[in-house]
Amino acid sequence: VYVHPEDLPRIQATILSALRLESEGGKERFSLEHRTQTPSGELRWIAQLCKVFRDPAGKALRVVATVRDITVRKSVAEERQKFFDLVENSVDCILMTTLAGELTYLNPAGRRLIGLSADAPLTGLTLCNDGVSPQLRFQDQVAPCLRKDGRWAGESALRHQHTSEDIAARLSIFEVRDPIAKTPLCIAVIAQDIREAKRAEEVLRSAKESAEAASRAKSGFVANVSHELRTPMNSVLGMLEVALLCESDAGQRERLRTAKASAEALLALLDDLLDLSKMEAGRLELTPTEFSLTQKLTKVADLFQFQARKKGLQLHLESDLGFVDRIIADKVRVRQVLINLLSNAIRFTARGEVGVRSRLTPVSDGEYSLYIEVRDTGIGIEPEVLPRLFQPFEQADSSMTRSAGGTGLGLSIVRQLVTLMKGELGVRSTHHVGSEFWFRIPVALAALLLCVQALNAAEPPKAAAASR
Repeated sequence: VYVHPEDLPRIQATILSALRLESEGGKERFSLEHRTQTPSGELRWIAQLCKVFRDPAGKALRVVATVRDITVRKSVAEERQKFFDLVENSVDCILMTTLAGELTYLNPAGRRLIGLSADAPLTGLTLCNDGVSPQLRFQDQVAPCLRKDGRWAGESALRHQHTSEDIAARLSIFEVRDPIAKTPLCIAVIAQDIREAKRAEEVLRSAKESAEAASRAKSGFVANVSHELRTPMNSVLGMLEVALLCESDAGQRERLRTAKASAEALLALLDDLLDLSKMEAGRLELTPTEFSLTQKLTKVADLFQFQARKKGLQLHLESDLGFVDRIIADKVRVRQVLINLLSNAIRFTARGEVGVRSRLTPVSDGEYSLYIEVRDTGIGIEPEVLPRLFQPFEQADSSMTRSAGGTGLGLSIVRQLVTLMKGELGVRSTHHVGSEFWFRIPVALAALLLCVQALNAAEPPKAAAASR
């Protein structure tokens, strides 16, 4: 066993000093602590208690030493020192109390926080009651948690000892237990000053309330303006219809039809704005009713047949509904989603076809998933545009939309309507090839149809009955 090279000069100096003549300051007893290094390279801490035996003249004859291995003790002491340094230099308030709540330790950050000087005694200072945290209800708030889980965390106020200011803090309180007996020895508290966080939270809350108020005011304004504009627009449309019935000149009729188409586009825009404002204000409610799905899909497609033929497009329906025809859902909102998707598909398709495909998939007893897909062979959408496609006033291709028309509100309304119906909405698209917009919503089958299905399931097959 060898003395560690770094400790050797200190050990040599201590021994030489102790072995001097007694008249020159030599010692009868002395102690040494040093590291030893074994041939394998392992480091151990050694403590030696040494006694010097001398002749009558005081000259050292021999040294007898008692050697102990203190490696574990040194390791524990080092860990304790690290822990103490960590606590002393922590920016949080850390304090220790007896089980009765009397303070026994308060780190420098804690002293600064509650206004105690570095040398101020802690005698008589307690955690609760009229002490550091007078608002903390220890017996009925903290103690039950300590008994159950050994810790408690929450918010309370610390009291400044000079100004009596209440300091908002987040506390973590836990018991320090004997490692062997597992009995509680004392209580430790870590307190974080959260005054700045509280102020920032209040600023954010105030800003949120202001933003919500502004949003409600905006939505109310848009809704009111939309309602006010709908009345004169309906009057304009009515007068244009009357003029078309009375006018015989072909050129004049064409101009009237153009004016009517523009008025209808404006009315559709007002409807979109009104729906958007209702959805933003949370005033749009669903009204589930029973209706024929096949009939609804056919009627919506019929609305666009003339527009499709005018552009030379094929518009067709495909359905995989099986025996199902009548479902329960909000038919007005389903129709609105379909109209928006079909309108976009035809608007941005110059040649080819537009198709609508639908299917119903059972989810549970009486619950089905309605999937509808609208696909086209239009201009498609660039990949970088897809993530923001369903945002209000967002349009995929500004050059194309200038010629095709549209405000960019339709897909945003579709997204919000599908979300309101607790469904999903998605798109698959290839630029210059085409797009597929799809949505899936939960629906229920009509009660009458469910009864027929139950009866059919209960009735035995005729062939089997005949054989018996």
